[in-house]
Amino acid sequence: MRTLLLFAAAWCAVPAWAQEAVPVPGLPARPAVPAPQVPSLTPSEVLPASTATEAFEWQPRPVTTFDVARRARVAPLTVRQALDAFYARANGAGIQDTWPDLSAYFEVHPEAMAVAHAERRARKMPINAIVPFSIALGKTRVPDARALLLAVVRDVSETPMDRTRAMFALVDRDDVGVDFAEELSRMATASAAGHAEVFLKGEAMLALSMMAGLKRKDAALHDVSARAVQALLATGAPNDSRIAMKAIGNMADPALLPLAVPVSRHADPYVRQEAAYAFRRLNPVHSEALVVGWLATEKHPFVKARLYQIAQLQHFDLHTGASEALTRQALKDLPSFSSGVDRRTVIRLVAQSSVRQAAWVRDALVAQARFEHQRNTGYLNEFTDVLTPAEMWKVLR
Repeated sequence: MRTLLLFAAAWCAVPAWAQEAVPVPGLPARPAVPAPQVPSLTPSEVLPASTATEAFEWQPRPVTTFDVARRARVAPLTVRQALDAFYARANGAGIQDTWPDLSAYFEVHPEAMAVAHAERRARKMPINAIVPFSIALGKTRVPDARALLLAVVRDVSETPMDRTRAMFALVDRDDVGVDFAEELSRMATASAAGHAEVFLKGEAMLALSMMAGLKRKDAALHDVSARAVQALLATGAPNDSRIAMKAIGNMADPALLPLAVPVSRHADPYVRQEAAYAFRRLNPVHSEALVVGWLATEKHPFVKARLYQIAQLQHFDLHTGASEALTRQALKDLPSFSSGVDRRTVIRLVAQSSVRQAAWVRDALVAQARFEHQRNTGYLNEFTDVLTPAEMWKVLR
């Protein structure tokens, strides 16, 4: 898997006191039942790992005939020509087209890496080229590239962001393993004082958990990351708990869900928000009962919004539909969101649910579309691909 799984989100939500009730979409009458509690799970009660990320299992990157041809094409270039061509691409091409030629050049001319590194350190490298340069080093299949990236990670004179880029450039290489994982673990669990140290601590844990999530079959890597997560949770510090939850999400291991349950009950809603990330890369089969139980008892709109965002992304990624239980809970919660962005997330989850053709779901979607239309919220277009022409007529008439 080549996509970095960094979990970071900027949220624009409305405080609880500003929440404006909206009409409840039509739901069929049901007997009142006690709100389910968030279950206390033990590892033996959680379903075995696998599913959501199996299709993205990490594999070593082979040298293809196309790679060989690319090397032959760039080999005659001087270092200056290769770097200038790279800088020119960085100013116009998409990032996926920016780094491959430079990586191939480094494989033929490893000594060129030091020249490029020196230009970056001297701030002579164009700003648009810095990220693809790190990626190029990560993709370069020679030990010199690994050595240079490790040196950047360990160099305290480098900026926190440059050290972070080097961490993530290393995690999916096939020549790094448990030793690097242990190094990241030490960084992630060290005490941190200033902003830079706190930032590096969090990024090290995310890099470690990404490495464990990508190389899921490496039990030793998994254990290093799991121990680091447990060490962070043991401190009780809110920031450590937030980092740990995102790390569990990166690892995509249902056996770690019990670690998220206490955080889901944390007194600080901003900490509870982060616990939702623990579900991000799981198949909902493993997490949906826990999510529904949590939603039924959760009071804070920010936390509910994050839970629905994660649930919607889980189902979208796997092309699966939310269960009836989650759909009913979503329709119950929908009126509590005054933020149109949050309502849109819930609407999409319901529209893609496993029971989306049920009459009570169709009636609820029509009712919500009518609400958006009558108040001119700008979200009516969300329904044009969901409702039939006859249902849209009910909305507009």
